[in-house]
Amino acid sequence: GKLCMEEALLSEAEEYFQASLAVRRQLLEENASSLNKKNLGSNLHMLGNVCHEAGRAEEARKYYLEGLELYRQAERESGQIDDQHALSCALDSVGTFYREEGLLEDAYPYQKEDLELSRRLCGQTGSVRARRGLALSCEKFADLLWEMGRREEAWPYYRESHEQFLRLYEETGTIDVLSALAANCSHMADSYMDEKQYEKALEYYQKAQKLASRLCERTENVKTLRSLAVSHNNLGCVYSELRQYEQAGAHYEEGLELAGRVAGLGGFLEDKINLVTDYDNMACYKNEMEEYEEAIRYEQKALKAGEPFGREEKHFWKIRRKLYEIRVRTGKLCMRSGRLTEAEDYFRSAVAALR
Repeated sequence: GKLCMEEALLSEAEEYFQASLAVRRQLLEENASSLNKKNLGSNLHMLGNVCHEAGRAEEARKYYLEGLELYRQAERESGQIDDQHALSCALDSVGTFYREEGLLEDAYPYQKEDLELSRRLCGQTGSVRARRGLALSCEKFADLLWEMGRREEAWPYYRESHEQFLRLYEETGTIDVLSALAANCSHMADSYMDEKQYEKALEYYQKAQKLASRLCERTENVKTLRSLAVSHNNLGCVYSELRQYEQAGAHYEEGLELAGRVAGLGGFLEDKINLVTDYDNMACYKNEMEEYEEAIRYEQKALKAGEPFGREEKHFWKIRRKLYEIRVRTGKLCMRSGRLTEAEDYFRSAVAALR
């Protein structure tokens, strides 16, 4: 099931997880041990991941909450450190689900409880695992606060997570910590971009890109290539804001080439969305350079890359909104180029998309 998930084979993954679930439920009936409860909770959360990725949010929510209750029972009964770590991950999964569904107030208590538990575990053991867990919890709690508009509260958690990841990487140098540090630098830069502090954003995006390159040198796969593609695209965005268009264009080109490779390798929704975004960013860059025919060509590529999305996809409404904006921009570009009939077609299709 996990292997199928890694290959974005959701139907096959669900079949394996459902088969596993039947066995796990039977085992729990025979022996209601904390281990069997934790294993069943894990199985339920994997099914939650499948349903969420497939856009079946209500099914995903039920699996996540049933799994979380089993994790709580297992932790209460055993009190073991491993079960506390498992509960922390389960709380994060539920909080992340609500956050990705746009239900920020629902996500808050789960992310806060995860952070408090991670901090206790770090104090109890001081292990690399516990410190990494605390760094991740701080980062995700900061992201949530940021999305809730509580930006001043978010910054201390961003800084704490960054300091933790830096120390961990200096001490361990492991691939998983390197990957987490690269993502953390990107999160910090995103926040500076939102605040229009472009020089600070550039500093952290450059750090993220160097770390992502180092990661690809050590192990090249869909995840590491995705990280590198996103880092180049982010650098293109910040250089555009700084009006350093030559550097922006170079990074957009590199990011787009990598995004195309990644989309061809996997098939995950995230990679499809990234490809649409990268084509759109390149079109906006070409527009800034007054290369209007090229801008139209890239917007058309973005729309074509967005065609496969259906209502069953997670975040369908966000994708539709993105495609609406691209159609409007393409219409305006066609008008500027004197292609009025095409412009009208794009504007009509934009209205239809909203309906």
